[in-house]
Amino acid sequence: MEIFDGLAGPGYGVTTMATEKPVALTMGEPAGIGTEITLKAWLRLRQTGCAFFVLHDPDHVAEAASVLSLDVPVRPILTADEAVRSFRDAIPVMPVRLAAPVRMGFPDTRNASAVVEAIRIAGRLAESGEVAK
Repeated sequence: MEIFDGLAGPGYGVTTMATEKPVALTMGEPAGIGTEITLKAWLRLRQTGCAFFVLHDPDHVAEAASVLSLDVPVRPILTADEAVRSFRDAIPVMPVRLAAPVRMGFPDTRNASAVVEAIRIAGRLAESGEVAK
């Protein structure tokens, strides 16, 4: 079943979370807008959208939700399969710990290794077939 809510449509191959593997999102620049977009995407898609999880620091994701006054529970996960099971109830976060506190709008090079590690993990998950490609 494809989603037709403006975020996806015919030919995009986006299906409901019950029938597909989850999408793995990497954190991007921790001091950027990506965490906010991810939280808002979860709020929009949690009931009907394609399940996803983010490779990020769960503490930072929870703090961002709080600062933005978004009611988004965070659930740390260890496997991609857990994302599908928990997606409706909480945003699944596969932990990749940040080395330094995040100040929005001020990138910190101490967190660069976490960003790279998130990308590496997502690549391995895609290669193994555990997540959507």
